[in-house]
Amino acid sequence: TTFNVCVITPPPNDDCAGAIDLFVASSCYMQYSTNVGSTASGTTPNPSCGGTPSTDVWFRFVAPASGAVRIFTEAGTLTDAAFQLYSGSCGSLSLVSSGCDNDGGSGANDLMPYLDRRCTPLTGGATYYLRVWGYSGAVGSFGLCVYGPDVFPTPAQDCGGGFTVCGSSSINNNSDWTGCTTDLTNANRGCLLSNERQGTWYYFSPRSMGNVAFTIQPTDNLGQPANIDYDFAIWGPSNAVSCPPSGAPLRCSYAYPPSAGTWQTGMAAGNSDTSEGSGGGSVNGFVAPINVAAGDVGKVYMMYVD
Repeated sequence: TTFNVCVITPPPNDDCAGAIDLFVASSCYMQYSTNVGSTASGTTPNPSCGGTPSTDVWFRFVAPASGAVRIFTEAGTLTDAAFQLYSGSCGSLSLVSSGCDNDGGSGANDLMPYLDRRCTPLTGGATYYLRVWGYSGAVGSFGLCVYGPDVFPTPAQDCGGGFTVCGSSSINNNSDWTGCTTDLTNANRGCLLSNERQGTWYYFSPRSMGNVAFTIQPTDNLGQPANIDYDFAIWGPSNAVSCPPSGAPLRCSYAYPPSAGTWQTGMAAGNSDTSEGSGGGSVNGFVAPINVAAGDVGKVYMMYVD
């Protein structure tokens, strides 16, 4: 008879001692690898999620000074994976609390692991080990990156880290998370019934009397108008930024465009309502401008764009 023989050499990072060093930058620098040919390393302690690894490979990295890292995996021929983060050194490893993930990705990577440690930073300058394996013994190629800044100030997604708007000009932004602090509750959220989703905080302080208005125009990655639902709320006027905001907002729109018309939202002349819900006969995405009286000049307004 005839037959075939296949000899597979385990990858060099099949065990902890051969862990591949990952380059850590402020943004994602994807490095590609594979667990084809890997064997069960049997390293303890066992991961806290994703089952018992049988096709695991190892990586290591040094956390940036801030410790605020994200670990992202990209599906290749391996489309379902998990990973566990360890501290210590090979032969004396410890599980990192909340350092295991199975299906934290999204979109095409929804079965791949993702870990966000911006709000619960690792120890800056410390070496960490990352154990990656295919779920239920799956093997294939995949991408992996670890990224984070050396300095991590209060994020603009939290009230205490908002952007100050200094003039009448176009502002571009694309937030991707909720931040680290819960700023909105049913006591101060007004019409924003979902509290905080993927929003950013802004401050502005009028330098003269008059009306304040604006338009939020969702755009795609080419800068063209896009059908994306944005909401906003404004608190003030007050003598200084005070987080979280106290009481109901001065202006608020929670309009859901399919039932409210245009995908734009904001404050515009010709509107008299100060707050609007998701839909209804009078909901159009826009509320009344803010009239800045003499006593409000120089005072602070806080805005959350969600």
